[in-house]
Amino acid sequence: MKLRTDYVSNSSSSSFIVIVKDGVDKTEQISAAHRDCTEKYNAWAFPNKRFKCEFGWEWEDTCSFEGKLNFIGIQLLYLFMQKMDGNLEPSNYSSWGGKDFDRLYDMVQKVCREKFHIEVKLNTEPITVQCFHDEDRGYYAYTSMDYDYYIDHQSAVYEGSCMDMFQSEDALYDFLRFEESYVRGGNDNG
Repeated sequence: MKLRTDYVSNSSSSSFIVIVKDGVDKTEQISAAHRDCTEKYNAWAFPNKRFKCEFGWEWEDTCSFEGKLNFIGIQLLYLFMQKMDGNLEPSNYSSWGGKDFDRLYDMVQKVCREKFHIEVKLNTEPITVQCFHDEDRGYYAYTSMDYDYYIDHQSAVYEGSCMDMFQSEDALYDFLRFEESYVRGGNDNG
């Protein structure tokens, strides 16, 4: 969680994630609920519009496996867009860059396959690629994400925030399996 001790003039969102090491383990229920997603051709696509896909200013905790997987998916989509744009190295605001996408996506797939016995695949439909041309630059592409899939900028990977679930496979598993692990959305406007 970010603590502000002096005046700031930027956004006042205050989203964060909580990962517990012990709690109500939902592994069996998650596996049963997604039993039909055990083959690569029938994988669970995330982020999935049927569940929470906007993580902004609202005061809300997202505790469900599907909601947390959507949060992870949106973070991965941001990294994927960086990779597509050729921004492989971390920015001035984050220790994460497009070069991290493959490793983190593989981690999510491995944890879901080995722990929950389900196959998952990243839903890239929210990403739009637009091509432009001008006299000086020639042809170039610009990527953007559908506004229905959103993490407030100060809680998103491109500012280095809310990526603790990727510290290890165990942390990712604990984030997804325990209902006491959650994404907290909110703001500090009082």
